[in-house]
Amino acid sequence: MSKYYCNFLNNFMTILCDGNVTCGLDDPYSLRSFGNVKMQSVQSIWNNVRYNVFDYMLNNGKVCHDCSLYSCYEPNQNKIERDILPKKLIIEPTILCNINCLNSCCQINNDKSFRSRQENFLDYDIYCKVIDECGKNVSFMLFMNYGESFLHPKAIEMISYAKKINPDMQIETSTNGIPFSNNNLAKKIIQSGINKITFTISGTNQKSYEKYHKNGKFQLAFQGLANTCLENNNKNVIIEWRYLLFNWNDSEKEIKKAIKLADELKNCQLTFHYSLEPFNARSYKLAPGNTDYYKVNNIVSFSHDVLKTLTIIPNNNGLYHLENNDNIGNFYWSSSKAELYYEIDKFNNIQIILCKNQDINKKIVNIVLPWRKTQFTISGNNWNTFNIKVPKIYRKKKIIKVIITTSVWFPQLENSSDDLRCLGIMIKDNFLKDFVPSDIS
Repeated sequence: MSKYYCNFLNNFMTILCDGNVTCGLDDPYSLRSFGNVKMQSVQSIWNNVRYNVFDYMLNNGKVCHDCSLYSCYEPNQNKIERDILPKKLIIEPTILCNINCLNSCCQINNDKSFRSRQENFLDYDIYCKVIDECGKNVSFMLFMNYGESFLHPKAIEMISYAKKINPDMQIETSTNGIPFSNNNLAKKIIQSGINKITFTISGTNQKSYEKYHKNGKFQLAFQGLANTCLENNNKNVIIEWRYLLFNWNDSEKEIKKAIKLADELKNCQLTFHYSLEPFNARSYKLAPGNTDYYKVNNIVSFSHDVLKTLTIIPNNNGLYHLENNDNIGNFYWSSSKAELYYEIDKFNNIQIILCKNQDINKKIVNIVLPWRKTQFTISGNNWNTFNIKVPKIYRKKKIIKVIITTSVWFPQLENSSDDLRCLGIMIKDNFLKDFVPSDIS
């Protein structure tokens, strides 16, 4: 039986703008409650028996409904114990937002007929009381949850107060950028003691930007980012431009423009953020494993819903996890590109065994060897074996590096499968696993 634990239950206290205390980042509608800081101390809430109930449930293999933030204990890993006070805080200053993003949680919370919080703004004095009680024990604070944090009239003062109580506290926040089109606010946030600010701006022009950020203005959002970068002239604050990838803003032209704009800002770290939602907006062009993905994968990040489905992200060799089929045995699916190492056999050959397992007549596979490039045609849905003679001058090292590239397909698109991967070719597991190359060709 698998045993689970939750880093958020063990270390974090999440305080919503009406004072309600929930857990993690997966409770947008405030359905879980451990208490309320307006009426209770942090200590009494942290000792709520409900924490023990959740922990017991996870430790016995049951995960929370509609939450993916849990982790699995490693074999022989000791049970994680909680500190006497939370080590980390998530503070939601407000549930209100100045735009309406194409996200189910945001859209419902922006609906005036639906009320998920009893108050729209976290009371400043209540916030200070929380920081006074546990701030010296807090190593990290995430100043955000749902809503645009900097619509709170005292947002800057709240950050500064936490830094005053505990100068070593790491504080991060996220914004849509529009409030910082006011240069005075941009100056104040840099001076507040904040450690990192993430600007979520998904596009490089109004047309692509507004498809997700409904009612938003790209010019204002980007001006907010630019103002903040300009004020950060001593580079004390990490400023991230988080560009959510969708099928309408992932063209090569727009990706290059985003990279160019970020370079011009200088004090800005651009990351392309890959998410699975909205379902019909997923970027297949820049999906993990696709050809264009490898052009930007060093600056691609993933939402936690993707990270919980790690099988859709290929490893450094361009392969997915090991699988088994009753008819063909063990194999790996490749992405658009796989880098493998094969041992030379006693006949001075390397043996590459491939299968397409796709509803097409044949598939072309490109093979790059140290001495030449070649192509193989894969037919049928059985193993195709290719024995390649290794020239004498390459036999000394006994191991040959092989790069395999091919066109990709998406099971989800072709047959409505639950498989979210970007697949290339099936590769028999007769290559060297966990091999660390040194001076191999």
